[in-house]
Amino acid sequence: MLNSYVLGILAFAVLCVFLLSLSMSLTRSKHGLWRIENLMSIALFILLIGLMGRIGLMSGSGYAQNPYGFYTPIILGGTLLMASTGYLLYRHRNLRLLEASLNEVLETQSLLRDRAALYRRTLHAMMGLPQDGTDDGFKAEVLRMAAEALGIERAAIWLGTITQGNLHCDGLYIVGRGVVPAAGLVLTKENHPDYFSALDENHVLAVADCWTDPRTASFKSGYLPETGVKSLCDVQTPRIGGIEGVVCFESVRDNRHWTTDDIAFVQGVGELILLRIARQKLAAAEQAVQLRDARFRDYSMAASDLFWECDENLVFTYLSAKDDTLNLDASLVGRKVSDMPGYDPASERWRAFLERLSAKEPFRDVPITTEKADKSQVLIAVSAIPVMDEAGHFKGFRGAGRDIRGQFREETVREAIQVAMTGSVGEGFFDELVRCLIDMGYDLAILGQVPRDRRSEISILSWASSDETVTIQQDDLLQGPCRSVLKGDFVFVRNNVTDVYPDDESLRRFGLVSYAGMPLVDNTGMVIGVLLAMRRKPLTDEEMARSVLTVFTIRASGELRRLRNEEEKSSLQNQLLHAQRMETMGALAGGIAHDFNNVLTPILGYAGMLAEDFEEGTSAHEDAVAIVRGAKRAKAMVEQILAFSRRSDAEQKIAFDPTKLIAGSLKFVKATIPPKIELTSDIAEDTPKIVGDPNKFDQVLMNLVTNAYQAFDDQEGRIDVVVRPTYISEDFAAVHPPIVPGPALRLNVTDTGSGIPPDVLQKVFEPFFTTKGSGRGTGFGLSTCRGIVEAMNGTILVDTKPGRGTTFTVLIPAYQKSAATLVVDEDPAAAPVKADGPVYRVVYVDDEVENNAVTVKLLERAGHSVRSFADPTAATTFLKTHPMDVDVLITDDSMPKMQGYEVAEAYRTARPDAAIVVVSGASGAVLKERYAEAGVNTFVQKPFVVSELLDGMEAAMSGR
Repeated sequence: MLNSYVLGILAFAVLCVFLLSLSMSLTRSKHGLWRIENLMSIALFILLIGLMGRIGLMSGSGYAQNPYGFYTPIILGGTLLMASTGYLLYRHRNLRLLEASLNEVLETQSLLRDRAALYRRTLHAMMGLPQDGTDDGFKAEVLRMAAEALGIERAAIWLGTITQGNLHCDGLYIVGRGVVPAAGLVLTKENHPDYFSALDENHVLAVADCWTDPRTASFKSGYLPETGVKSLCDVQTPRIGGIEGVVCFESVRDNRHWTTDDIAFVQGVGELILLRIARQKLAAAEQAVQLRDARFRDYSMAASDLFWECDENLVFTYLSAKDDTLNLDASLVGRKVSDMPGYDPASERWRAFLERLSAKEPFRDVPITTEKADKSQVLIAVSAIPVMDEAGHFKGFRGAGRDIRGQFREETVREAIQVAMTGSVGEGFFDELVRCLIDMGYDLAILGQVPRDRRSEISILSWASSDETVTIQQDDLLQGPCRSVLKGDFVFVRNNVTDVYPDDESLRRFGLVSYAGMPLVDNTGMVIGVLLAMRRKPLTDEEMARSVLTVFTIRASGELRRLRNEEEKSSLQNQLLHAQRMETMGALAGGIAHDFNNVLTPILGYAGMLAEDFEEGTSAHEDAVAIVRGAKRAKAMVEQILAFSRRSDAEQKIAFDPTKLIAGSLKFVKATIPPKIELTSDIAEDTPKIVGDPNKFDQVLMNLVTNAYQAFDDQEGRIDVVVRPTYISEDFAAVHPPIVPGPALRLNVTDTGSGIPPDVLQKVFEPFFTTKGSGRGTGFGLSTCRGIVEAMNGTILVDTKPGRGTTFTVLIPAYQKSAATLVVDEDPAAAPVKADGPVYRVVYVDDEVENNAVTVKLLERAGHSVRSFADPTAATTFLKTHPMDVDVLITDDSMPKMQGYEVAEAYRTARPDAAIVVVSGASGAVLKERYAEAGVNTFVQKPFVVSELLDGMEAAMSGR
């Protein structure tokens, strides 16, 4: 009975599965799987019959007679069920793949539809942009919107003609930077033939990979590496309003495959931009036409004083003059030409005018003389053309007239000047110019120039006087009205000039009554000189004076500019020659300094070891320390030589104690000055530290002392060097920038020489200025001192009296402990060479045998294990084969067979975490840039002491 219940439950479960299978077959029939699922339904049905039969057998008598008969439907149904289930699972896997592919296609179609819709919206938005903005603003906004729609990083519009092979960039937009300057960007068919050929043939160039596509191969040498572009889509736009070009969109992130929708969108953007440009150009052309018409109307009204017409009987029918300048107005209408005021048939000008009228032919600028109401004459240039009817019969004249008094005056002046001038140049021209003014009726004429370095002064170049007894001094007549001329104004005083300028005593002394002055200017409008013309009688015609001086100053300004240009050219040539000599000396000095560094390295190293070996306080220890001190001074001199040769560009900014440096420098310089000169020093113990470059401060001291003893010129004398702390007040700092109020160092260098003359004193700090003879000075000493001191935020002063000597005072702000500045100890004694830290396995590479030997000893004394190589090739082989047996590589930079960076790169390749130290006589950004690719950032400058080398090793190890 229990088995009957179990089988009943099982039959019910199979019935449920059967119904579920039947439902699946109905819902999925659209995929063509209904046969398989119906097969499963049949199998479940057979299995259900078997189970029901089993229940019936178990409950009836049939079971006893045929206990195995019910297994047949169960076995058949179960087998069919398992087969259909396995096949269904296999088909279901393929169905999932098919469904994934179908979904991907549907998603792609949806994406394309969305992108096409986005393109349509973007183009619609572009067409809705304001039309009254600028071309550049419109192009920038369109390129930005197009770049965002396409999802790319660069967009540009190029104008030009593909067939002619020339395109220039008219707008460039880069995502993240906006519109960038594109002036000067040009593409030519000569440089990019494949690119132009592809566009000319297909009008579209869609490249997925610019680096491999042959059509863009010519861009690989510069454009692609510089911009990072990977793919591009360039579309040639049709010719619109005479304008054509190429619109370009570029992808930087990935290699993009451009669709037809992309290309169509790009073409639409290009046509939109070109259409806008064509519209703007058309609008600009229309505006230009309107402006031209308006301008021509204005010019026609402003160019002439009157317009007139007359009939065939020479009777005025129209006259436009409205003011009384010409004394001609509409009252003459209806009257003949012969009724004009001032008509004189006996005048040659009037006879010529009437002959032109009788000829009934066009004429231009025929002068006639008329009269004003006050009987003063007016000179008019008349132009006219004959008026004919349709039959060709003469009907009168239509013409214009203008006042040419000013023109006539200038022509007269030019004729006089051409007669007076002989065509000379230079100072001879200036002499003739002022003499010509005297010949024109002036009593005194002066031509002066403004010195380049003293803008408020005037130097007389030439002068002339109608009175041969008059003598002009340099300061005469350069005050009063001349000050106004110097400001760029034309000055004209008709009479009583001494009343207008009572403070100018020279005007009264020369008996001058009237005055005219005009500035000479250069091409920029800057005043470079003055031309003055004066009389002992009143001047009646201001315009005549202005015209004469205008013509003269034009010529004089040109000649003065020519002379100045020649002076400047000569000065520049001298500076160029000096720079070339300095460059040659620098190259020689750089080579000497490099070799000298290799000599100093063992000296400094062995002296340091001796100083450590001898007990402090002994004579031997002091001697060794003296050697170290001398070697360090030599090292500082080499650094100055390297800076001079431009092989070292590092400028130190450290806090240092200047007292020891000054004392050492004075001890050194005593041996170089003549014995006739006494050198004394007084250095206060409480002198503060200062911030700057100790070597350059030492250069200031040496220059000042050298300048002092050279001033004695083989005479006896004394030089006193005094160093004291001082305090800078706010009032003093305000007038002596760049120094600031607060504690400071004061360095006085005083000599008992002859002093500095006043005319020399104002130039002592100028470059190239020197009072020394040839070969004794370059003129850079004091100017260099001033530059160094001001770079340290200090100031340099000079106090001198002829016959009583000279004192140069250097004031430099004291070091403030709160400042973030490196503080160094200038004690030249050798530092201890025993290492307190870890012991390293070191490889040292240097082609100099002595450098190798001393460095090995120094490092071994410090406890390190050292293997040295004089051959960089052998060192490289060892480093490649035993990279893990080396903790630190120390290599020289400049070697004959291999450079140091090649050794470093080889070791870095063999051991990526390598610790590398480079030693070199050079320094600066160039050296660091050279080793950047090898991952080296630790450098020790030759010559070095062992403490510097140990610090470099620790820095390299800590950076691993």
